[in-house]
Amino acid sequence: PNVQELPLEDDDRKILALVDGDRSIDEIVELSESEEVETLDSLERLFALGIIAIAERETELSTVPLRFAQLRLWLALVAPLAIALLIRFGLGPGESQSIMKGLSETIATFVEIRELDNLKFALEAYRMSNGRYPYSLDNLVETGLVRPEQIRNLKGEPFTYRYSETTQTYLLSP
Repeated sequence: PNVQELPLEDDDRKILALVDGDRSIDEIVELSESEEVETLDSLERLFALGIIAIAERETELSTVPLRFAQLRLWLALVAPLAIALLIRFGLGPGESQSIMKGLSETIATFVEIRELDNLKFALEAYRMSNGRYPYSLDNLVETGLVRPEQIRNLKGEPFTYRYSETTQTYLLSP
């Protein structure tokens, strides 16, 4: 539609300016000056109005492997320095291992939260297209909104998902 004629909020127009047909949702969120939740809300409104659509890329590009590669590179650079500093300032091997384990758990928690946010967005996209939330996360895979590995946590276990047809709500948890 002619975007100039639509009654959009300024924030929605800013987000729409970032949509170019090549950027992923994650890239738009990163480029946005707004908070992540506000950006996702804006994308949801634009989707509901039919201004934008979710499209598959021609090539299977995924920002998730890129993010993991960046994270591995960061850990490869920072971990040796952190260990050297820990040893230099007198922390023993047990204390160092405890700190590094805590860092790994923090990163895993961050990744899992991000995956849950992606699933929530896919659930909303499904609801807008079908008038209700899916009965199971497998429905998201069947419709191509997510890949099969995206409905599982880092341990490979499926995320917990329950849909209540009565209240039209869902529960999603790790």
